[in-house]
Amino acid sequence: MSTKKLHHNRHLPEEIIVQILCRLPIKPLIRFSSVSERWHSLIIEDPQFAQSHFKLASDRKTLTQRLLISTNYQLRSLDPETPSFADNDSSLSNITFHTYTNLLGSCNGLVFVDVDGYENHSLSLWNPSTRFERELPDPYFVSVANTEKKFMEIFSSRLNSWKRIQVRGHDPPCSFRSPTAASLGALTNEALHWFYSKVGEEEPTILAFDLAKEEFREVPFPTFDGDADDIDFNQMGVQVVSRGGGGECLCVSITRRRGGVNFMEFWVMREYGVRESWNVLFKFNTNDVSKSLGGNFHGYEACFVTEGGTVIFRLRWDWDIVVRIECHREAEPVCSTPFNVNDGDGAVYDVIKYNETLLSVPN
Repeated sequence: MSTKKLHHNRHLPEEIIVQILCRLPIKPLIRFSSVSERWHSLIIEDPQFAQSHFKLASDRKTLTQRLLISTNYQLRSLDPETPSFADNDSSLSNITFHTYTNLLGSCNGLVFVDVDGYENHSLSLWNPSTRFERELPDPYFVSVANTEKKFMEIFSSRLNSWKRIQVRGHDPPCSFRSPTAASLGALTNEALHWFYSKVGEEEPTILAFDLAKEEFREVPFPTFDGDADDIDFNQMGVQVVSRGGGGECLCVSITRRRGGVNFMEFWVMREYGVRESWNVLFKFNTNDVSKSLGGNFHGYEACFVTEGGTVIFRLRWDWDIVVRIECHREAEPVCSTPFNVNDGDGAVYDVIKYNETLLSVPN
C-alpha cells in the first residue's frame, strides 16, 4: 500500500467511526470518551448513540452483566464470570457513590437507589458504568384514610412525576425498602415477579406486576412430586436465567428435604405462563456446600444464575460472603473460594445484577 493511500485513509468518515464505536464494550468506550470533546459528547451524552449501542449489544447477546454489592461504607462491582473469581483484585472494583446506599432494582443498566435510606428517602436512577445520576422527585408517600384500600406509586420518567394506582385483590409482597435482592422482584417478560402467599392457603404462588398494563397477575407455580411439607418455603427465591441463543426464563429456587438430605433445586419455566413447562434445571446437596466452605449457613440468596449450572450466592453466616457454585448433573457442587466482601467494609446490605450500558434518563 502506497504512502499516499495510507495518508488518505488516516481520517475515516464520522458515520464509520460511530459504527465502530457502537460495537465496542462499555469499558473501552468509557476510556475512549477522553480522546476528544466530540467523542465524550457522543459516548457519554448522546442518547441516540446509547440506544443504538444497547440495541446492537442486545441483538448480538453481548451485554456484559455484573453484580453490584452495597456495604456500610462503599459499593463494589463484581464480574460474575471472571475465571479468577477468588482473586479480589481482578474481580472486584470499587465505585464512588453516596454513602449508605440501598439498591432497589435495576433495568437496562440503570439502578434504582435509595440514598441514606432509613432516615429519609432520596431516590435516584443511577448508571454505575457512566456515573450518570438523576434524582427523582419526592413521591410523597402518605397513609390512606380507608385502610381497606391498598395503593402503590409508579414513577414516569417521561412525565417526571409519580402516579398512584390502587391495588385490587392482591397485597404486593415487597415493601418500599426491600432487605434482600430476593425481595426486589425478578424482571422478565415486562413484569416483576415475587413469591406470594395467599391468605388461607399453604402453598405460595408467583405474583407478577405487569409494567405495561400496570396491574397484577398470577403466574402458575411448579407442580412438585412428593410431600409438600418437605419444602422450606422460607428458603425460596425468584430469579431470571439467560437461555442459550438469547431470551430469558423465569426461574425459582427452592430448598426441600429428600431421604434425610437437604437439596436446593432450580426450576425454569421454558414457556412463560405455562405451568407444564416448568422443569428442573439443576440441583445440589446443600450439605456438600456447607462442608466445602467449612460452616453451616443460615440461608442462601441466589444473585446470578446461568442455564449451564453456575450460581452465585450471597450466603448468610456469622458474616456475609459471596461464593460461586458450579453444578454439573448429579456430581457434587464445585465451590470457589468465597469473597468475604464485607472485610473492613461493614455489613452487606444488597447484591443485585445489572447490565453495563450507556443509557440515561433525560430530564
